[in-house]
Amino acid sequence: LRPMLKLDVKRATRGYGYAVEGNNNLTPLQQRNLNEVTAVDYDSTGMFMAAGTAGGLVALYDVRSSKPLHIQEHKHGLPINTLRFHSSSGMILSSDEKLVKVWRYKSASSTSRGAPIDEPTQSSKHEPSNTNEMNDAGSIGSVRVNIETSGSIGHFIVAGDETDPRGDKSGVILCATTDQPKMESFYVPALGVAPRWCSFLENITEELEERDLSRADGSSIQKDGEEAVYENYKFVSRDDLEQLGVSHLIGTPLLRGYMHGFFMDINLYNRVKAVA
Repeated sequence: LRPMLKLDVKRATRGYGYAVEGNNNLTPLQQRNLNEVTAVDYDSTGMFMAAGTAGGLVALYDVRSSKPLHIQEHKHGLPINTLRFHSSSGMILSSDEKLVKVWRYKSASSTSRGAPIDEPTQSSKHEPSNTNEMNDAGSIGSVRVNIETSGSIGHFIVAGDETDPRGDKSGVILCATTDQPKMESFYVPALGVAPRWCSFLENITEELEERDLSRADGSSIQKDGEEAVYENYKFVSRDDLEQLGVSHLIGTPLLRGYMHGFFMDINLYNRVKAVA
């Protein structure tokens, strides 16, 4: 076998990061292995590769060049355990045990116009871009969101459905933690849509956006005690509706579909229950 790529991640990431060599808080073994590669992933075209290190760094490569396009730093300096390219959004997700970082591996302009992969990007002709998270929101390396969990992240996946098994168009992230029996789930609309099995998230997101827009233009100001999304609603299943004798309300604005049931205004629910 002959190697196709010779990428020196250790040399490329030397001098970067929060866990730098000579840090007295690290053991000698940790200092020696800071640049050890702990995670690798390719994008769907095979033209981009990312390598995570034990020192909390991610080196992003265009495989046509031995120099990284960007070095992304995780502020905790902990080993990167999972990398995942998200092709439809031009984002890459990287995680250590503290957080999942969602950031750009393609500029917003190239993602929107679908730049051909046989032309090197402008960034690939220069030294690695800086790691300042306050970069232009559409530039390579700019961070879209940091997701922090209540437990220690061991691995994460982007959840899809039968039409998108890999989750390349999904915005739902499932995190497996090493110290909790249940996975933690997050929905990032900026990343993608909700899979079919949790499509109700789209409805909640739309209502939140409408509420925020109405606040921004001054047409609606929410006061203390004012109803929020699904506040003052009662969750009912189809069996509950049958018992109450109001199953004919399914499909009307009086019921809001949610998971395996519906939300009903609590006042309507109390009136119906009183005469049932």
